[in-house]
Amino acid sequence: TELKTDIYLKDLTFEQVRNNYDFGIYQGERFKGTKIPTLEELLRLCKILGMRIIIEYKADENGTVGITEGVEKVYNLVKENGMFDYVVFLSGDKEVWNRIDNLNTNKKSLELSYLDVVNEENNLPFVKTFKDKGYKVSYSIGREWINEDHANMLKENEIDLYIWTREFTTLNDIETFKQWLDWNVKGVTSNTTNIVNFAYNYLY
Repeated sequence: TELKTDIYLKDLTFEQVRNNYDFGIYQGERFKGTKIPTLEELLRLCKILGMRIIIEYKADENGTVGITEGVEKVYNLVKENGMFDYVVFLSGDKEVWNRIDNLNTNKKSLELSYLDVVNEENNLPFVKTFKDKGYKVSYSIGREWINEDHANMLKENEIDLYIWTREFTTLNDIETFKQWLDWNVKGVTSNTTNIVNFAYNYLY
């Protein structure tokens, strides 16, 4: 049955989430019975399929991301499943980056992406210090903030650029997409899947 009120995952136990809710039926009958996966199950599936996954450390209502316990739990889960080559750790919190670096005692060549809103602070020097340590680093910048100067700056420093946006639907989006191709944008992250069809139809 449809939910009558909003329900937040953080207020439910794992057993409630797995046993009481169907996460597929809204997509159609053939998805009926789909259970929400754990992060570990998702990691294993991505490994089987050879798919890369971006894990973003999100802030809670208090503006924190569990700097110690949360970062360590996720890092260890990726490590235990041999997923370092498949995962990009995404965060705009420098404490998260430093925490991952402290956990990375074997100095594996991990990929870290800096989530930037292009504020007055220049975060590039911080990101470059991790590149100098041997990490693969990139920038993820919102569609409304990115411009040619930012793109050229990252290109000059050999740092990949990702764009995050919501969806593509209009003719203006075509011009934007062309511009991103000119800027050698590495990839796009989005809340919706329609951007995949948009990009495929444009390119092919």
